[in-house]
Amino acid sequence: MDRVEEIEVRQRKNSENLTAATGNQLPVTATVSINWTVDRTSAMDLFIRYGGLDQFESRILDPKLRSSAKAAISRFSASEIIRNRQAAVN
Repeated sequence: MDRVEEIEVRQRKNSENLTAATGNQLPVTATVSINWTVDRTSAMDLFIRYGGLDQFESRILDPKLRSSAKAAISRFSASEIIRNRQAAVN
């Protein structure tokens, strides 16, 4: 064995500022975030496949977060987001 790699299994938070367009094509800037946790039984597989948590976040999680957030924002008009932010969040 050359080294020991520790993998954090506590809850992690990724957040990002992004620009998107509403359903009526108005530009918005939003801060989106996701809380996630590594399943202990899958931690070794995650390390083998991605090389660690940072690689998993940058290659898999962050692009999906951006894509999902932009898709969700585009379903609403700007006035709907202002009036009912909670509906856009869900």
